[in-house]
Amino acid sequence: MNIIPALCIPHHDVTPSNGKPRSSDSNKMIMRNPQELGIGIDEKAALVIIGDQISSVSADGKARCYTKICQVDGDEKVMRITKITEADKELFLSELLEQVKED
Repeated sequence: MNIIPALCIPHHDVTPSNGKPRSSDSNKMIMRNPQELGIGIDEKAALVIIGDQISSVSADGKARCYTKICQVDGDEKVMRITKITEADKELFLSELLEQVKED
């Protein structure tokens, strides 16, 4: 079993009792730590990793997983969020991690 060098955001689509959506909190966390890859996982979704290839499955057909990368250009930071779907066959973990290192 390998450990993925990323920040896992479980229950990405949930708003807990403090009223702050986990998705918004995680965006702020990634913006503060642009060297980290974030992976958001909705409550009824699972991230699937086979070798280097990643995709997701959904129990209800709506839940998804997401990658979150903060791109830094000088003093400007931009959040890039990408949905990971069951159909993704060309999405590779190593490429995502390289994007984080480059920014």
